[in-house]
Amino acid sequence: MKTLKNVLVALLAVFLLVLLAFVLVKFKVPAPTPFISAEAVVHNAVDIPETTLEIIETFEDEYKVRVSIIQGGDYAAILYKDDYDKIEDWLHALEEALNLVPEETKNYLRYIEFHSNTESWYTAQAPTRGININLNPNLVHPFTFEYFSEDGYSENEMIYVWLHELGHLWDEEYSAEDMYRGQYPGMLKGVTRYGCIGYIEECRIWDMNFKENFAEAFALYVVMPDYLNDNFPETYGWLKENAFYSKEYNINFEPPTSVLARLTGEH
Repeated sequence: MKTLKNVLVALLAVFLLVLLAFVLVKFKVPAPTPFISAEAVVHNAVDIPETTLEIIETFEDEYKVRVSIIQGGDYAAILYKDDYDKIEDWLHALEEALNLVPEETKNYLRYIEFHSNTESWYTAQAPTRGININLNPNLVHPFTFEYFSEDGYSENEMIYVWLHELGHLWDEEYSAEDMYRGQYPGMLKGVTRYGCIGYIEECRIWDMNFKENFAEAFALYVVMPDYLNDNFPETYGWLKENAFYSKEYNINFEPPTSVLARLTGEH
């Protein structure tokens, strides 16, 4: 009797294994997503091209920065092939930007997050020690001047965006209190219309967004130093001594019309 019971149990086990194999083949249950690396954390991502993964892993190894791709959830849409092309372009532009700034500023960047949110006009944001890039921002924005997303992003626009956000990270590290960020000697004049809350013709001190104004000045110091020095010499001098450790720039950077529009307020 006991032997018969053992035989029946064994037959049942074999039947269940065969049934499981049939289900796996029939419904094509996907294999678990392979673990990429300790640094390359990809959340809910599907069908990421091998070239994109290789670029991410190479970037992480070189700069010790974690790269995340967010898909799904309350604010992140599923990505498509052209979105991964955009990620590759953004990372290439970030390499260019990181190679321009001082080593101390590089160290403030610990992670990058890419996502797609067509309901927001924001291109980028800089939470503590990180930068979030929105690959597909809404084209409706609150500005009277040309914004980056209106006709896609050129490499120089991407470099400017990265430098702007790196400026935020430097500002956060340097400022004693968040409420006083950007309010340094020589930094009390609006260098672009983006640095003004009201986007008015004359950026007066009570109309300024000091955080944004600082990030704009930080980017301009690198890519348009002559403009910053000629029009805002105190700002230029303060950045030279404090944020850039006396380093000055003369790079071959052709300002996109969207960057020039931030200076004039014109479309």
